[in-house]
Amino acid sequence: MKNSETGARFAIGGEFETDHIILGKMSALDQLTHGLEGAWTWSGRAALYQVLRHLKDQGVSRIHLPAFLCDSIMLPVKTLGLDYSFYPVDETLTAQPDPSHNDAVLIIHYFGRINPAVHELRKGSGTTHHLIEDSCQALLTDWTSRNCDGIHYLLSPRKFGPVPLGGWCNLPEMAVEQSAAATNRASLSMVARFVKATYLAYTTASVETETEEFYLEAFEQTENALDELSTSGLPEWMLKIIAGVDWSAAARSRVQNQRFLISELSELFEFPIPHFGENEVPLGQPVLVEDRDGLRRTLARNRIFCPIHWHLPPEVVAARFPQEHNLSSRLMTVPIDQRYDTNRLSQLVEIVKSLH
Repeated sequence: MKNSETGARFAIGGEFETDHIILGKMSALDQLTHGLEGAWTWSGRAALYQVLRHLKDQGVSRIHLPAFLCDSIMLPVKTLGLDYSFYPVDETLTAQPDPSHNDAVLIIHYFGRINPAVHELRKGSGTTHHLIEDSCQALLTDWTSRNCDGIHYLLSPRKFGPVPLGGWCNLPEMAVEQSAAATNRASLSMVARFVKATYLAYTTASVETETEEFYLEAFEQTENALDELSTSGLPEWMLKIIAGVDWSAAARSRVQNQRFLISELSELFEFPIPHFGENEVPLGQPVLVEDRDGLRRTLARNRIFCPIHWHLPPEVVAARFPQEHNLSSRLMTVPIDQRYDTNRLSQLVEIVKSLH
């Protein structure tokens, strides 16, 4: 299927566009935080920074990290001067941690599935170790545990909807001034999302490089700003944008789209997570591909943009963690979010099948 059949501006994936904003009530944020008290931050990495700084103040000096992780996680660790070690993650993205006494240990709920290793770790958190559950990829999954005492949670809505800023951790909110720079970047990002939505709505129109470069650069500027690890809180208007997203509808759409995609592509791809639970909502559909980079380039030429989770940081040495490097070189995430219905994903499936 060529662009002439789908429309020259046909596109799947990339940063969220939006053609409308609903400002929700602040109380609606409880849907994401499950009613827990906490602090909203710029991003998930800023939330991790706050948690690690809190633990460092409590005498924690080392963090036990998964060897399959995003490079941005290393930033707050290094900024705070913490020692760190890595533990293995197997081919099904199940963690295999072995923390020492009084270590902080980070568990990532990859792609929306609750990591099976977390159940045992929850039992000793706050006594033998300090558990940090990273649910940034599991925002819409039920990530809570019966006893939340001694467990630190991290969230971010940024990859689940048209939200330029946002992270959360279950620590008391700090009394800090809001950053004018963050607000300006967030405003630019929202403008870019409106521009992208208007632009993509005219599917049969020709591609305009200047317009695409504008919104892509705006998104990149916002992403780069998140490395500043600001402790600034979010402005109220940004919180109301997060609260105004229909997260329940987003969850239903993602689950439905995942089921459709698995049924259509199960003979073409290997799925590292063979099963998602009833209350688990996927970030995207992870697939393992031998020539991942080649396929990804070809899909991009067909205007299907599949992110990579993740390029590993250099501290994760291939000789010690070959399985994790294998995952990193083969894993690709196929978009299944709420922007698309099964009719739209059928176009994606047709293009993918035509390439095999």
